[in-house]
Amino acid sequence: MIRTGKLMGAALLLATGYMAGAVSQPAVLSAVSQEGGSNDVGQDVLKAYHAVSKSVKELNSLLSAGGQSTTVTSGVNFFGSSVGGVNAEQDLEEGRGVDPETFAALYADLATPRIAELLKAYHAVSKSVKELNSLLSAGGQSTTVTSGVNFFGSSVGGVNAEQDLEEGRGVDPETFAALYADLATPRIAEHLDYDELGRLRYKKNVVRIYSRERLKTLFSKRDQLDVRSETAN
Repeated sequence: MIRTGKLMGAALLLATGYMAGAVSQPAVLSAVSQEGGSNDVGQDVLKAYHAVSKSVKELNSLLSAGGQSTTVTSGVNFFGSSVGGVNAEQDLEEGRGVDPETFAALYADLATPRIAELLKAYHAVSKSVKELNSLLSAGGQSTTVTSGVNFFGSSVGGVNAEQDLEEGRGVDPETFAALYADLATPRIAEHLDYDELGRLRYKKNVVRIYSRERLKTLFSKRDQLDVRSETAN
């Protein structure tokens, strides 16, 4: 009850002061001119801002302690606190979008060191996979029927998704998932529909994933490529 009372009290302070904070924060920021000089900020504005900042920090601490809120950026998330907390870390990890303030902070290079390293590593992986995919496509080892890059296909040396689909012999798992997620290219999408059981069909043939044996073969090929690639560097 004590913790709940503190949370409600902090929420009330936030409710009464958030609008003042929304006004005063830009006022404080606008006090710094484009040339780097600063203008006087009224004491009433600073006082109101301090009250809001303090209440938001207290609420944020309670939300974080209770597991209702996580952050991936430095500073306090005013928006996150105003809506009862956001799980920014999970949102980012699962790629399901982030709240507007976290989005803005990430763009402003305010990510925490761990998240910054994670984003840097992801960028490196994404770039290298795209480069590999381009080589495989140019060499005829890989074709696609969906938008985006097929990470699985690239990891096994390429897949001929177009031929797989046309011949009804099953598709790789990432193509399978992308087709179900409505990411088919326009030319492919016009031939897709669902049967009475809700199964996806291409030209009236049910779309299936590769056979167990073929998947085992591809995973084995991935391991072989990993070993062989070591000697190429």
